[in-house]
Amino acid sequence: LKVNVSAIDFPSSLSQKSLSIDADDTPWLITIPTPWVKANLTKGTRSATIELSAELNNSADTSRVCVANVSADVSDWTRSYAVTLTQEKAKPYINLSQSTLTLDGKAQSQTLELSANVKYNVTSIVDWIKIVGHDYEKLSLSIMENTTSNARSGQVTLSASGISVSLSIVQRAANISSTTSSLTFDYEASSAKVSVESEAAWTAVSSDWINLSPSSGKAGTIMMTVSVSKNASANTRNGFVYLTIDGKNKVEIPIIQTGIFCDVSPTSISFDSFTGSRTFAVTSNDSWSITSCPDWLTLSNMSGKGDATLTASVSENNTTIPLNGKIVLATTGNVITRTINVTQEGKTIDFTVPNVSF
Repeated sequence: LKVNVSAIDFPSSLSQKSLSIDADDTPWLITIPTPWVKANLTKGTRSATIELSAELNNSADTSRVCVANVSADVSDWTRSYAVTLTQEKAKPYINLSQSTLTLDGKAQSQTLELSANVKYNVTSIVDWIKIVGHDYEKLSLSIMENTTSNARSGQVTLSASGISVSLSIVQRAANISSTTSSLTFDYEASSAKVSVESEAAWTAVSSDWINLSPSSGKAGTIMMTVSVSKNASANTRNGFVYLTIDGKNKVEIPIIQTGIFCDVSPTSISFDSFTGSRTFAVTSNDSWSITSCPDWLTLSNMSGKGDATLTASVSENNTTIPLNGKIVLATTGNVITRTINVTQEGKTIDFTVPNVSF
């Protein structure tokens, strides 16, 4: 019993090689202790040529080796030959599913599909890209939020056995936005809800008469309460809320709060000498009161809030002297005062002198 070779080398691709056995009518048996090589004959009783088929070796990490054994298949004679079977490793490759990534500014995880047949190293040239894990089928990355004002670029490199592939990553600056473009309040203390949507940690700042809750937050969407104190003046005031990322103003929300107003109409009232009444209108957004009124005149209301119509009444003036006075109305704290001039005529006396002759 003989074999024609002691070693057979296979390429990494699908391939076949021949092994000749000279048996001289001796029963024989071939044993191959690996699944990647198969023989078209595993035993026989005469000389034969065996076709050995090697499967594809897709790994570029190592070549593979096994030892086949050709032996006499008889009980009373021990004879065997070892044949070393070797298959070279594959040509290495790393194929990424994409070569570029464009991302928004928020912190995020990214997993990319790939195919590789070799163990490889992964490196990042920037600290905001972290390598989470990698294998022959995927690459996992962790991207930090971009709190700068500009887009930034980075690169991840996969390398092994003289080959290298790169992934270019562009990340936009983190964005912050609000569905509210401006707020207008009346003079009273009040509040409103504002939706804040951010891709990174944020902080809000405002004018000193504006309170914010919360005034900071993490990435995501949150409702922020904007509260204003009472505007105790007659002037409209203007303020702001700035939404910032890393101290940089990203969004400005103008805040307007009207002041107190009050007016009267008409600003003068006249009565004849008889009993009578007149009305005047108060237009206001605040509480008000009558701070001064002539004692010869009565009013239907001495205080109120907001708009009102007041009635001024007088009794008959039985004198010949006209009456003059002022109604003074003031808002809370005398921020605004308004005056109505009031007059009532006196009686008139007609003298008729008869013709007298002397």
